[in-house]
Amino acid sequence: MVLTPRLSWIVQNVASAFGKDDQIVQIESTILEALNLKKLNEFLEGRTKHQHMFFFFQRPDAYNDFNEPVEGNREPRLTLTTGETERIKSSAVYFLRNIPPEKPVRHDVCSDHELLFGEVTHNPLESLGSTLAEVFRPLVARPRDGISWGQCDEEQKVDFLSSFEKFTTELSEAIGALHGGIVLSRSNIQDMPTDARGNYQELIKDNPDAVSKYGQMLEIWCRDIERYLEENLDQQKDIIDPGPRTELEFWRGRMQKITSITEQLKSRECKTVFNVLHAVTRDKGQGEIAPKSRQTVFNTLRRWKQIDISITEAFNEAKDNVKYLTTLEKFIEPLYTGTPLMIIDTLPALMNSVKMIHTIARYYNTSERMTNLFAKITNQMIANCKLRILEGDGGDSLWDKNPPDLIR
Repeated sequence: MVLTPRLSWIVQNVASAFGKDDQIVQIESTILEALNLKKLNEFLEGRTKHQHMFFFFQRPDAYNDFNEPVEGNREPRLTLTTGETERIKSSAVYFLRNIPPEKPVRHDVCSDHELLFGEVTHNPLESLGSTLAEVFRPLVARPRDGISWGQCDEEQKVDFLSSFEKFTTELSEAIGALHGGIVLSRSNIQDMPTDARGNYQELIKDNPDAVSKYGQMLEIWCRDIERYLEENLDQQKDIIDPGPRTELEFWRGRMQKITSITEQLKSRECKTVFNVLHAVTRDKGQGEIAPKSRQTVFNTLRRWKQIDISITEAFNEAKDNVKYLTTLEKFIEPLYTGTPLMIIDTLPALMNSVKMIHTIARYYNTSERMTNLFAKITNQMIANCKLRILEGDGGDSLWDKNPPDLIR
């Protein structure tokens, strides 16, 4: 089959991206397989609901007894996918239609604006975050000479830059939260056989050491989670930025990190630990578990129950605080980007929102937290006014300025 210029361009980009320039014939033959070619043509002709197509070069997944995807033992191969069922495990290539749905991409040209090409790592969030922060942020913040904002007025420009900065910051915080917090140790679980039918009484008989190992592991989880929940609140006092944004950032980050803990606890390994230990408590003394070991398990599970309640309460607190503090965002923004006159106009609405939080918020309406919030609002107002008065100069330049101008 003779390739069209467009298909030749796709084959060359895929081969180059995966470092397979010397295997371009094999790449071409894989793409021309009936099923793959059908997928690709439907994508190019706009006959699918997707505007993108991924190319993976990796080992196909296998599935264990729990129907979970695990690393397969077959040779790596090229796969065309929309990414809905296959997981990305290494770098991937994507093609993105830049034309309306149902409109076919031209085949008689190699490359144009109709079909975009790019690469993505196995950590797409990190890749997106780096691209926004290192590529697009400098471009929009400091446009090159000769490039203007077109018909956008100054207010639209400020709104866009503010929204862009906010999205980039929140994405960076979310990525940090995924890797922050604590990681529950699950090393000893890997070597223990599991039972897909949930017959944990038999598992205990066959593996008498499992009870002590899992009990010790749960003790470590309790200690680590308890310490994290306490220390994380103490770290809030060490935040250097004096502005009110830090309040929302802190509680949003705390909510994400607690979510990370709960997601770990939902894993099959963690469920195995709990199921084995609960099976010990259901043993009526007829099994092979010593009474002392059984009592230790009882005590550990009782402690865990309190920790579990603390996790739920901490998550609810963070979620509730984020919900209410988010209502302040649009009123807080002028404290950072507006003029003193804009701040004066925004203050009534800001105070009404703070009053609403104090009235109906379940967790944030304490005197300590409201005082802290007012202090941060005041600090940012002072910082903004200082910046406007000094106009970026040092403090000594204040005495060289015209007093009537400063008063205005």
